[in-house]
Amino acid sequence: PSSGGTILSIIGTGFTETRDISVKFRIGGVEKKVAGSYDPITDSLRCLTPDFSFEEQEESILFPQKCHVEVSIDGQTWIDNPDDFLFYSYQISVLAINPKCASIKGGCKMFMDISLEESMVERLSHLTVGFRSKGSNKGPAYLEPEKKLDIEESFEMKSEKDTGARVKEETIPTNNMKSANVNPLTVNADSKELERTNWILVDAAYENGSITCMVPSLENKDLEELEFEVDVSINGQQFTGQPSTFRFYDIYVRSISPNNGCSKGGALVTIFGDGFFETPGKKLKFITKYGERLVDLQWGKKEKIYSFYAPPITWLFGGEEPTPELINVLKEDLVKVEMTLSGIEWFDVGHFKYYDPEIEKISPAPPLDMTLPEEKRREIWESEAPEADPFVGLKTEAEIEKKRQEVAKKQKDEDDEMELLFKKAGALISLRGHHFPKSKNILVRFIQGNSAVLAQGIWKNSTRISTIIPEIELPPGIHELTVEISYNSQEYSTSGKKFKYMAFDKNLTPEQRNKLCLLYTSDAADDLLCVDLGGRRILTKK
Repeated sequence: PSSGGTILSIIGTGFTETRDISVKFRIGGVEKKVAGSYDPITDSLRCLTPDFSFEEQEESILFPQKCHVEVSIDGQTWIDNPDDFLFYSYQISVLAINPKCASIKGGCKMFMDISLEESMVERLSHLTVGFRSKGSNKGPAYLEPEKKLDIEESFEMKSEKDTGARVKEETIPTNNMKSANVNPLTVNADSKELERTNWILVDAAYENGSITCMVPSLENKDLEELEFEVDVSINGQQFTGQPSTFRFYDIYVRSISPNNGCSKGGALVTIFGDGFFETPGKKLKFITKYGERLVDLQWGKKEKIYSFYAPPITWLFGGEEPTPELINVLKEDLVKVEMTLSGIEWFDVGHFKYYDPEIEKISPAPPLDMTLPEEKRREIWESEAPEADPFVGLKTEAEIEKKRQEVAKKQKDEDDEMELLFKKAGALISLRGHHFPKSKNILVRFIQGNSAVLAQGIWKNSTRISTIIPEIELPPGIHELTVEISYNSQEYSTSGKKFKYMAFDKNLTPEQRNKLCLLYTSDAADDLLCVDLGGRRILTKK
């Protein structure tokens, strides 16, 4: 850079150690001379380039500029160097970086927009990108020799198998080249003779107006700070001094809730986890056999969560109007969900399930054997119960017809019971229908007018959900309740199926309630009059 300080090697013949070694740099009419030294190991001369930043500020020299170099070992006779040297502006800087954040696992490709003239691009050979924690940036933002560093000393080169990047741990240097005894012919991003200022360095390349590199891994590093600064070194020795802000992240997704929703969409879904932070590059992706669709993510600053609204299932078909058959196929699958914080790196969040449960009827649940211990009854109640095929093992038409009549009679008895009997709190009922996904988070909603009470639903199989009718505060008498189910406590089915519920006076004891009759006729129900098993209309059983 025009600010000088670059370690320069001059290769030639006839060089020897003297007290008068000098190197002269000339750009146009401006000439500057610096002291040099002899390196007996490589039989070359070395020096630090002079500072032309004043000329750049005064605009007397416009950079980049080629510089003519001459050397002298006696201070009088000057020898031309056949190769010129290129100075570039010390004000050069990266315009933008993408991504602005990445996982501590590394391996993500970074793009750094920078404007380099063709004369600079032709000479790029030691392009280096450095990453440094903001908690350790007390040293200078450039690379230079370590004081009193012996040439035989070296440090371990760590190969990152996951990223392909060369990574080196660095220490704070000084700017005393002569005492460093550095071999200037090997000063570059890989130089074993140099230490760095807490920088993690990776190789870089220039292509199509961008510097590219692989983000290094931090998985094996003990870092308290994940906020970093990123800078580029055009010559492998000096950074621009104008770093960009970069953040590493260590994300852990604990859960996505709810992980299901109706096919019409609209459920508010929350992603819970650790290490979350706000970033403009955050997005969600729904992945199905029909393609991928992006979903906007919202940041909850107070709770440190991400959230989104589930899109309608038809939207996942890429704008085409799907047939009912295709929608049903997608309902059977789990939608894979991925998230990005950078727009480049994606990681798994979980799966999302679309469903549209349909309640066809309400029926009495199979009674529990009250002679069993309570723990055993609870186990039976909460366990799955696959639907048995009543015709398995039947061979003759007569057997099949007989069984068909038995099944039809049982179903009619169940329908009559729900039609002619009222149910009270604590009764067991089953909701029969289709498209009931397996879940432990089923809610059953009992609705009367503008009020509703929730109860836990027990998944028995894909066509049956069982529940216990809760206590519902209503005026004493018989009421029609609508029952709907939900898997996410936000969206409920809209089947509209009803049953008759008996509400009791709050002052009645359980014994008094049990004495009330269980049957009624439609005309008696209109008058809220009950009948006993013999059909006699009564209010209570004395």
